[in-house]
Amino acid sequence: MSGTVGEQAVNGTIEDRGVNGGERGAIRDRVGLLSKLMIAPAVFYVAAMIGFPFVLALLYSMSDVTTGDPALHLVGLRNFRAILEDPVFLLSMKNTFFFAIVSQVLVILLSRVIATALMKEFRGKWLARFLIMLPWTAPISLGTIGWLWMLDSIFSPFDWVLRYAGLLGTPGALLGPDLNLYWLGVPALAMASVVLVHVWRILPLATVIQLAGLSSIPRDLLEAAEVDGATPWRRTLEITIPLTLPIISIAFLFGLVFTFTDVTVVYVLTRGGPIHSTQVLSTWTFFKGIEGGDLAQGAAISLFLFPVLAGIAADGPEERGGVMKSVRKMLGRGGLYTVVGSFAFFGAFPFYWMVIATFKRDHDLFNPVANPFLFNEPPTLDHLKLLLFDTHFVTYLANTFWVGAAVVVITLAAAVPAAYSLARWARGWGETLGIGIFLTYLVPPTILFIPLSRFAGALGLQESLWSLILIYPTFTIPFCTWLLMGFFKTIPKDIEEQAMIDGLSRLGAMTRVVLPLGISGILTVVVFAFTLSMHEFIYALTFISVSVKKTVSIGVPTELVRGDVFQWGPLMAGELIASIPVAVVYPFFLDRFIAGFTMGAVK
Repeated sequence: MSGTVGEQAVNGTIEDRGVNGGERGAIRDRVGLLSKLMIAPAVFYVAAMIGFPFVLALLYSMSDVTTGDPALHLVGLRNFRAILEDPVFLLSMKNTFFFAIVSQVLVILLSRVIATALMKEFRGKWLARFLIMLPWTAPISLGTIGWLWMLDSIFSPFDWVLRYAGLLGTPGALLGPDLNLYWLGVPALAMASVVLVHVWRILPLATVIQLAGLSSIPRDLLEAAEVDGATPWRRTLEITIPLTLPIISIAFLFGLVFTFTDVTVVYVLTRGGPIHSTQVLSTWTFFKGIEGGDLAQGAAISLFLFPVLAGIAADGPEERGGVMKSVRKMLGRGGLYTVVGSFAFFGAFPFYWMVIATFKRDHDLFNPVANPFLFNEPPTLDHLKLLLFDTHFVTYLANTFWVGAAVVVITLAAAVPAAYSLARWARGWGETLGIGIFLTYLVPPTILFIPLSRFAGALGLQESLWSLILIYPTFTIPFCTWLLMGFFKTIPKDIEEQAMIDGLSRLGAMTRVVLPLGISGILTVVVFAFTLSMHEFIYALTFISVSVKKTVSIGVPTELVRGDVFQWGPLMAGELIASIPVAVVYPFFLDRFIAGFTMGAVK
């Protein structure tokens, strides 16, 4: 009722101001026109940079276009028939589903355990959250390089631990007499390694989303159920799971999209080997379409996953529960610290390994007998000096910052007005349009990077950072618009109404009242958009090959690797330096990030 009175008061004030001041019908007070104008940039950008390339991908898949012959001659379904007869494609399809399902089941279960533990108060919680979030703050290509070193066929620290424990390297040992397991050289171990690294990468984001769901449950509701005699299991089954189902759906959806479309982990860790045993559709699309030059078959391969992803987005997942029951079995505070400590160790250990490798001397670093976790010789700064003064690493950092800053500006310019309009002024159509904008985030890059590469070439942007600046907002605008909608919904409308009664226009109330109140949410989106652009790998790999134009995500893994020679010390130093700034900043915005997820998904 009060909202209705407020609306009437505001409308009356604007009506009077229009009569006396000649401002009736001014754009800044016409909600219908103003909302459309504010949403238009985001919709136009998404339609132009996602819709058009998607249509182009469909045309490519039914043509014979190649990098050598860009002429578009339609051939019907010939490409689809050809790839269905390709044994590598069939194996890639099988690997893709295995990789996605196994890793996502692990991510959902483990993230629920971590989120449940992090909901409790305990000493050192801020440090635990920081360590658990570390994998998300590092560019994934660099994080995977770290794992590549830890899974090395000769110097793996895991093999050293197994040998030290007597499980490997001696006659009769449980894991065999060989000194190494050759993690990336045996098909089963290679797939297990890929799954492990992907879980390590996705787990922090899934944990944040799960925390958002658990935080959205009213505490008085759980307390009332407990007073009524409901058992913990019944509270979980009848309250926790139903109320967190929307946010769990978001976590599941994000995880599947990331997993089905991931290129980085497989590309950096195994390149699909050994003998295509870890090849997935996303990497096979890249190898076939970009490296192989067959744009038509690459586009056809990329389209095979679109019906699956569209079905996931339309139907949504269901959570079957059961994890909370296991969490409740933890024994007191000791069990809580064990769970949190284990996951903090899992998230942070690769970064400890980076520190060790960064400052170790080469003789110590490549000694398979010495303890790999300690400095057996005095530390050195040689690797840092090589990285900073003998490579283009500083240029990579500058390029990354420039691209990230430009992407943030474009993202805010499109996402802030669109999110505000959708959250405040739009009615039923606004909710539908908001969901539609968000769902474009789920269009896999594997479908878009082939037509976008042609688009960038046609504009003369190949080998230019402007190609990345133009393309990265295709995934930052949809997600940030959806996230900002949640932030704006938390600001009471009464504040705007009072400002308008005091003489401000609708647009003035937004710019002078709402935006300042929402600055923490906007800063959170800035950090997230910058992180996404810093992480991106496949577009940068496709569009940039000149060394001095590369960003950190591709410059370090491509320029510090000379054929089969890996400069492990500088590689680890580069990953460490690139990860620290975001890792330090991210925890300050974690609570706001959780709040944005809560409002965006649950409301």
